[in-house]
Amino acid sequence: MLRFIKSRLSPIGAFMFVILAYQTSQAEDSGYYRCQADIQKVIESLNLDGKTISKQSVVDIYQTGIGGSRIEATENWISFKECKGNLVIRADRSCFIETVYTRGSCDIKDIPNY
Repeated sequence: MLRFIKSRLSPIGAFMFVILAYQTSQAEDSGYYRCQADIQKVIESLNLDGKTISKQSVVDIYQTGIGGSRIEATENWISFKECKGNLVIRADRSCFIETVYTRGSCDIKDIPNY
């Protein structure tokens, strides 16, 4: 009986592995990252006063514990050509936007600067 189960599950397991690997490679190729849609909505809602994005970096914040680690939050750091500093958008692991603030000399209307 065990041999029968193994012979039936192996092709299914291999198929699922191929599908999962394909989806992962598509996500990497397209530049997709955690909470991308939610963070993009925040960026589009801000009055950037003509600032153009020069660089965007995503940092996953991990929480470690006895059973291992998990992603606790995602921070998106955005640099602009017109100023030194960053716009920071932090989302929790469910993609709920926790904080939005700027650092350095990049001032954005109604966004706190630290």
